Amino acid sequence: PPRSTLFPYTTLFRSLMEVRTPAVSGTFYPGDENELKDLIHECFLHELGPGKIPPTDSDQKIYGVICPHAGFVYSGPVACHSFYAISLSKSKLAIITGPNHYGIGQNVASMVDSSWKTPLGLVEVDSESALELREYLGILELDSFSHSKEHSIEVQIPMLQETFPNERSEERRVGKECRSRW
Repeated sequence: PPRSTLFPYTTLFRSLMEVRTPAVSGTFYPGDENELKDLIHECFLHELGPGKIPPTDSDQKIYGVICPHAGFVYSGPVACHSFYAISLSKSKLAIITGPNHYGIGQNVASMVDSSWKTPLGLVEVDSESALELREYLGILELDSFSHSKEHSIEVQIPMLQETFPNERSEERRVGKECRSRW
């Protein structure tokens, strides 16, 4: 069928996607968009941070980073080193993993047909990548409830959004995000 025929179905599908609402917005990071952007910029410029706003001037190819996930006032400047390092990445997929602090839901879980909401907007989960990882690992469950109260992935997403501000949410996706019980 012509594209115009498919468009209403695409719109309907997007409206049926589950939205993971913030669990720690307003506590681990500001709930207001402008305050959040200001704090992230302060973290990048902080003496314990990289001291610069992205993008980096390094052309080093980065395959992964380890990043703290506490409240921004505690670990934000240190976390910004990781985001600064990847700020020239051309990848359209960010793979974020994190622990399960509360033991809620499955041991290792991801979501499909969903988005993460932050004060900076929505970031869509790359469902295809999550399903590939599920097949590859054999232990990954599809369970959005597992993510309902967990902050470890949530606090990474605003940093990602602000590091890549010119990307539309559909273009940079959080994929294969999972949290596991350690």
